[in-house]
Amino acid sequence: MKYISPKFFSLLLLSFLTQLFASEVDAIAAVVDDKVITNLDVAHLKSFMLIQGKLSSDNLTEPGLSKSLLNLGIERKLMLHSASGPDIDIPDSDKLLEYFLKFQKLDSSGLQVLLDANDLDKESFVSFLEEDFLIQQSQNHYLSGKVFVSDSNAKDYITTYNNDKTRYHVLDFYVQKDEDKLTAASFSTMINNAVKNYNAGIEVSAPVTVNDLGTRVLNDFPELYRNVVLNIKGGVASYMVIADNGYHALLLQDRQMPVALSTQDAKQILYSQEAGKTIVSWLNELRKTTYIKII
Repeated sequence: MKYISPKFFSLLLLSFLTQLFASEVDAIAAVVDDKVITNLDVAHLKSFMLIQGKLSSDNLTEPGLSKSLLNLGIERKLMLHSASGPDIDIPDSDKLLEYFLKFQKLDSSGLQVLLDANDLDKESFVSFLEEDFLIQQSQNHYLSGKVFVSDSNAKDYITTYNNDKTRYHVLDFYVQKDEDKLTAASFSTMINNAVKNYNAGIEVSAPVTVNDLGTRVLNDFPELYRNVVLNIKGGVASYMVIADNGYHALLLQDRQMPVALSTQDAKQILYSQEAGKTIVSWLNELRKTTYIKII
């Protein structure tokens, strides 16, 4: 038996492992029509998304990440196939990089740091930018005439947005149900006196009790209170609210409105939501009519 030196054996083992790793990296992960997606493509897609900020280091340990990235790679191939055509003019690489850097508020050196940190070369990165441009064109072409948002839809959205985001600081003045001979008029007098005392720094006394409900959004209040809170006027106790535990009147201390949303902003949000649903339906249809094989 021929003797093999330990050094030569180590070199053979290293060569074998290197080839094994290379073959694993270049292995085909999926086939989409006449296009292939390799494990390296999936790894590069992950790097690209990390650089874009669409993935964070926290996401890297999530179960099923590789499957999600492969699925995204398949969807990109489907939309790229629909975007193919001589009439699409792709900006040159310098322009695409300029757009990206401006959007991300980066300079060239900052981009290079990200490329190095995520093991992605500049050429591959630019190829992804070109793909993104084509995918966007493909989506825009498909969505044309399919999604429309009216001013009425936008106004309804703004109303819901304000109701969901506005925060109310409310005090609850109440009298227990076992209070004898309580009428609407006597209740109103009690509450008004209690509110005056509270505002003057005088302790509210029986039979009225005051409870600070804190600052909440509308849906965090008991359902019985929501309509009252929504229409309450500052500085004035509300009408009587009858609950299982007694008779209540609410007093608004503060109303914190969210950042104002314009009609155009609301229309853009609604358009994005509807466009997202439409794109999902489109991808489902493309899957049905395209040969896809996950290896």
